Amino acid sequence: MNTAPIGVFDSGMGGLSVLSALRAALPSEHFVYYGDNAHAPYGPREAEEVVCLSRLAAQKLMERGIKALVIACNTASSASMEILKEELPIPVFGLEPELRKAKEIAGEKGVLVLATEGTLRGALYRRALERYCPEAVGIPAPEAVLMVERGALEGREPEAYFSEKFAPYAGEEIGAIVLGCTHFPFLKKAISRAMPGTPLLDGNERLLSNLCRTLRGDLCVQGEGTVELLSSSEDEDVLRRMHELFEQAASHDFSPLERALWRNKALFSAGALNCAETVLSTTLEAWGLEVPFVPRIATPFGGGMGAMRSTCGACTGALMAIGIALGRIPGGDREPAYSAAQAFLRWMNAEYGTHDCGELIHQDPANPEKYRDSRLCDTHETVCRPLIERVVRYLVENVHPK
Repeated sequence: MNTAPIGVFDSGMGGLSVLSALRAALPSEHFVYYGDNAHAPYGPREAEEVVCLSRLAAQKLMERGIKALVIACNTASSASMEILKEELPIPVFGLEPELRKAKEIAGEKGVLVLATEGTLRGALYRRALERYCPEAVGIPAPEAVLMVERGALEGREPEAYFSEKFAPYAGEEIGAIVLGCTHFPFLKKAISRAMPGTPLLDGNERLLSNLCRTLRGDLCVQGEGTVELLSSSEDEDVLRRMHELFEQAASHDFSPLERALWRNKALFSAGALNCAETVLSTTLEAWGLEVPFVPRIATPFGGGMGAMRSTCGACTGALMAIGIALGRIPGGDREPAYSAAQAFLRWMNAEYGTHDCGELIHQDPANPEKYRDSRLCDTHETVCRPLIERVVRYLVENVHPK
């Protein structure tokens, strides 16, 4: 474990939405946030200037002894992430518009991307656009950044602004809206009123997954973490608004299920929980149950029964959760637990065709060592992580502790 902080920077206050998401997932971690409010916004600036400002922000955070850097700004990520990765001696993480997930959700419907001009003309966005969703339509929304900076998050101004932005697409079927700027999650209410029922996607989950997979043993997973907010502005009101906005973001009303999933999936990506432990811990937390031997009772079942790639760890974790919820005392009725277990296994086999770990991750039987640790291949994130979430959601929706 490395107790040095993680540095996070943005052109201003938008990155506080990213910081809040990281803090919710990693409450034991230490963070230092630097808002370059004196030079906000970055969106209209040329790429060379954004790179220069990003270097200065990174240097400010490096002076605090950070162990990793998060560029919590889409424009700065596009302009400077690859450069800072080469120049800095620590891991560097950035954001890109979540076009892959948007395409999966939208299907044949349209995808809109709200972003700054700098993000929309950047190479990072263009590559993601070409690779995942060439038909997506970019909508520059620079004024929305300024609304967040001055605290106009709700009411007539943002609602009228987004109603005008989305007016040309009123007659079209829109399946997803990508929030391509870290300021925009603070405006979700106004955006949703303009486009009711349309999923809004940011890049926080992919960022969190990448960060946890890379840092793994260097993450703090026990104890209470800290947050320090810094600004390039000398205006005390700016720093006060930063604290207020962070507190507002941190108090977001997650359901017990969503909060448990967000935190425990991060621990799974970091290797702090295996698949069986993650399913069991997350499900019990969502149910509001505290059991003293969790998660350690699930440890030997991870990786398909002790990393043998046999019965899926998410499956065995689910069966343990069912046992805790519906299991009997000696001489009691076993049928509720049996019935729930059978229903779950039927669901899993119907959805995935198997509950065998090796089959789920497409392991080559002739080369088992290659996938002994699924983190060595992409299936850890593309198969295991989504499977864990679906299993937990199934349990919470269909199994009710007695």
